[in-house]
Amino acid sequence: MKRLACTALLPLMKHSLSVMTLYGIVTAFGIDALCGISVHAESTKDLRALYQKGAALLDALQGNPSQILEAYQYFQEILHQDANSPYGHLGMSRMYRTKACGDKECDPMILRKHALPLALQAEALGPEILEVRTNLVNIYRLLGEFRKAEEEVQEALRIAPDQALPYLVFGYLLEKQGKYQEAVARYEEALLRQATPEIRAGAFEALGELFRTKLRNPAKAVEYFKQAIAAHENAPWTYNNLGLVYEDLGQYDFAVASFTRALELMPFKVAQHNLLRVRGRLAEQKGELEEAIRLYEQALLLLPDNFTLHNMVAVAYTKRGGLQQAHRHLEQAIQLNPRYAQGYANLAMMMERLNNDYHAQLKYAQEAIRLDPQYAPGYLEAGRACQAMGRMDEAFAYYQKYMERDPEGDAAIWLRKKFPQLHRSHEPDAGKSGNAVKDNWGR
Repeated sequence: MKRLACTALLPLMKHSLSVMTLYGIVTAFGIDALCGISVHAESTKDLRALYQKGAALLDALQGNPSQILEAYQYFQEILHQDANSPYGHLGMSRMYRTKACGDKECDPMILRKHALPLALQAEALGPEILEVRTNLVNIYRLLGEFRKAEEEVQEALRIAPDQALPYLVFGYLLEKQGKYQEAVARYEEALLRQATPEIRAGAFEALGELFRTKLRNPAKAVEYFKQAIAAHENAPWTYNNLGLVYEDLGQYDFAVASFTRALELMPFKVAQHNLLRVRGRLAEQKGELEEAIRLYEQALLLLPDNFTLHNMVAVAYTKRGGLQQAHRHLEQAIQLNPRYAQGYANLAMMMERLNNDYHAQLKYAQEAIRLDPQYAPGYLEAGRACQAMGRMDEAFAYYQKYMERDPEGDAAIWLRKKFPQLHRSHEPDAGKSGNAVKDNWGR
């Protein structure tokens, strides 16, 4: 049986979804969420099965708009069959949570105004349903309300102590609070409990991402991502994240293969962007700068706010001699992320290359140091600027701090060999050619 979602408006209002909730759906997802979309009524009365179908769509495709609307149809059907089913309210809450966190940062307004009230209504209707509790854990975690999230974790563990899901969401919560080793323990505990292939893959995925981004152990991250794929092969985002690790390791051929596999499973913009970028890095590695720039620029068309890629394009343009284009991309990088220390350090170098503006070079280098006191190239650029201006005592102080932070760097090795000579060169003209210290572009 088919009916249009617009004709479902009246039964939905009749079955306890308020006018404001319906308005919120239209606002968040567009009028097509209610009008012009076919809704398929299932013959089965198993409302949990309907919920699981919708939830699987949200889990698998990370908020792809068409899949959100398809999931909506399942949740709407649940409410049509039983207005008091906790699964309908739970599904609607999950849908809003997915929408709220579909882009860069989660939108707290959508979470608080839509996802949370529906989640609490689901809790009132089904307090002993595990997914109801874990959904609340995730919402409170995303809102930064950790005490409430911990209370819901304890309820989830009480309801299903032998299931993996409570331990998995517990790990997410600990990771959000910066308790990384405790999070690892909870993820590993999840792997010892009963789990579907998807949940088991999720635990491996969480471990891989934690070791990739926070614990900085790419070898372990690769191991965990491969285990996630073994547990659940149809996992485009896992292949995408595996590709990112291979890119970090400089194994660009493996990264290309991973991103390509992700796109075979599901065409999505992030993987397309990543594939273009890593193919650009391969071309740059081979010295094919024109091809590298072409691929980078194509990747930027997909995700123009990627500040690190703007920096990479600038490095490629600089190698080719396109200083003006490089400068433009570096300016965009720091506009997109004003706390990007590497962008400021590279802008410092660019100020010298473009017009020997040592004062601007020093200003940008000092900003890089302020943003990240452990970022070595900031000190190197500050030293080069001071040396070019004849301020040798300041230059040596900056060089010393650079060498403390990157003792094996090419410039550090060169400085150690030449330091006595530099120490005697206090004349105002010393080093004004900008070549007194070797270039450190793009480090």
